[in-house]
Amino acid sequence: MNSHTQVSADGSLASGRQDGIYVWPRLRRALCVHVTARTGSLILGFGFQILVVKKLPVGDYAAYAVLLAALMFAQNILSFGIDRTVYRFVPDLTLRRERGQLLALYLGIGVARVAGIALFLIAIEYGVLDWFTSERLTSTTRVAFTVWYIANSIFGDADALAQTWVAHTRLAIATTVEVVSRFAALVLLIATGHAATAELVIVISAATAVLALASLVVLLVPTVTALWRSQVAADTNMPVDVKQAPRFAATIYLCLFAWALSNPSVVRLVAATGLDVLSLAGFSFAQSLLGSLQRGLPGTLVLPGLEPVVMANMARGVSRDKLFAPLSLVYKLDLVCSLALVTATSVAGGAIVRILATPAYAEYFYVLPVLAGMMAINTAYRIFEIVGNMNFNQKVFLLLSPLGLASASAIYVTLGKYGMWSVLAFPLIESAARFCIFLVVYRKDVVGRAIDLVRMAEFVLISLLITLVGLGAKELIGAASDRAALAVAAGCVAALIGTILLLRPIRPAEREVALSVIPKSWSRPRTVVVWLTR
Repeated sequence: MNSHTQVSADGSLASGRQDGIYVWPRLRRALCVHVTARTGSLILGFGFQILVVKKLPVGDYAAYAVLLAALMFAQNILSFGIDRTVYRFVPDLTLRRERGQLLALYLGIGVARVAGIALFLIAIEYGVLDWFTSERLTSTTRVAFTVWYIANSIFGDADALAQTWVAHTRLAIATTVEVVSRFAALVLLIATGHAATAELVIVISAATAVLALASLVVLLVPTVTALWRSQVAADTNMPVDVKQAPRFAATIYLCLFAWALSNPSVVRLVAATGLDVLSLAGFSFAQSLLGSLQRGLPGTLVLPGLEPVVMANMARGVSRDKLFAPLSLVYKLDLVCSLALVTATSVAGGAIVRILATPAYAEYFYVLPVLAGMMAINTAYRIFEIVGNMNFNQKVFLLLSPLGLASASAIYVTLGKYGMWSVLAFPLIESAARFCIFLVVYRKDVVGRAIDLVRMAEFVLISLLITLVGLGAKELIGAASDRAALAVAAGCVAALIGTILLLRPIRPAEREVALSVIPKSWSRPRTVVVWLTR
């Protein structure tokens, strides 16, 4: 195959053209745009959640939270592994310009999405929503909820394609349009005298989801046209065949199905069957708050866009150590952020809830540090998925399917007796068990490569010690006011980050990744990165 593209000595893509899809300057620009836009969207999305929890009555907020969980569960259970399949197959097929195979893959994705929507409509028709909420839903709410699901599902597929094509700027515009319009619409309607209800929030969410989908489709037209017309192709070391896609997608789907049985949305739906309205609303607020924050953490921000790049580099024969170094660096950053949340919410969780929500939810502040701890484990789970996808080795995910079912069943059976503690304990135990099992199964690629287990243990121990010191200090000085509690929490977080930095936690391979992202003109940040390398 004649090619204008070749693999350079360090494994990066050297293109004879300056607009190659996986050339490093484009990747760096895309990553900067992606992180900046997602951070802005995170702030507005966070504001939206706070506005909703403050304006909606407890009953309406609980109903909205349950419907949001049902939406997330439906998206997971009817995903059919489409996004992971896109990340695994599209980079290689795009590099080799296999138009026929790409077209076949896109048609298959379309068929799977139509099937998922059909199953969702059947479930709505047979009243599945009524299983999870005691509130009688109006026809408007049901229609809006259906539109919301359809738009979000198709947007998710387009999101995966956009990240695979390194079209992060166009994706950023669409996501910004959605979150800005959603926040502005709710503020405007409440300001003009409309009553804040669960139905109003769902209708607004559905309308803005449709707007975001339409925006992204229009914005991606030039990208699709340019890729289709491009004649630049490259040979790859490990070419994939689109005939592998259905089996891969089925395996991935079964793996995700197993995890979906115990993910946060399912836990909330099961909790809704036994918790009282106030407890359910308090738990749902904690989930929503940390869910909003998690979308701004390095793992959630970077890994979806990083996965297709890893797959493309693997296809070009980049060494395993270089493949896993970005994953390891991202996980370290994510773990530090998660542990900072654990520390802050342990010391000043009640104050945070009173400020961001209502005092009625403050008694459930202990939910926050537990969920924050599970966030770090979930990011590791995503890295295990990437490693498994690289090797087409997902058997362990299938074998662990009973864990999710056992966790959800245990919550349901014990909820009446132990209440909130059942909702927290069983998912935490299941997450820890999965993590340990995956470490053993993928120890060759993960331990010491994608996850720096030694530094991870040190980070956790430091966080635990500083949290205990912070709690003791708060009791010692009698910090009864929210301001004092927040000041102690801020000091603990600063101490946590400072101590971790003194450990010089970056490895040489991770240093090279960090330096490749930081512009050469930024001499001081580059010097700091070098100093942080042990």
